[in-house]
Amino acid sequence: MSLSPLHPIGNFNSHISGEVIIDRTAAIAPGVVFHADPNSKIIIAAGVCIGMGVVLHAHDGNVEIETGVNLGAGVLVVGKATIGANACVGAATTVFNCSVAPKQVIPPGSLLGDTSRHLTVDSTVEVEAAPTPPTDATQPSPPTSATLGATPESNGQMAGSAQSQLEPTQPSGDRIVYGKASITRLMATLFPHSQSLNQPPPDTPPSQGT
Repeated sequence: MSLSPLHPIGNFNSHISGEVIIDRTAAIAPGVVFHADPNSKIIIAAGVCIGMGVVLHAHDGNVEIETGVNLGAGVLVVGKATIGANACVGAATTVFNCSVAPKQVIPPGSLLGDTSRHLTVDSTVEVEAAPTPPTDATQPSPPTSATLGATPESNGQMAGSAQSQLEPTQPSGDRIVYGKASITRLMATLFPHSQSLNQPPPDTPPSQGT
């Protein structure tokens, strides 16, 4: 299956009305609109390049496009304006009753000279301040006994219990036994029927003769 070749679109007709003077060396793309009201005129100098869809509307004065100006596609010039020599106006820019200095470059999508549009900022809107990072003086202190939930009384009790466990029991002969009380309680818990370490073994009953 073959596709038919594309044909150029030939319906980009330009519209020119009123007093319009165009130099023969100017390059004008299709689809432009040049309209000059009564007592106004449009002057396009030599070497001007005008993109597709540009609209020039002279009102209450002249619109003059000086030598070497480049107007991007979709530029709108309304009122009385002068575009200086070798200036470059980006696409989709609106120029309303103002002039562009020679060799000036205007970014695409700009709005020049329209004083009826203002950006209003609500003064009642409060901007939240960014949080201030903590300084060395406000750094958190290392955890203490108070932050861990311990009290001085509990600390004293813990120290006393630990010290009592390390105290020696009653001497057995010439040797000192440490922790004998704890071992006795542990053995009584694990083996309740066994004899305590502190009690002497019971006497062996005498054997009965036959």
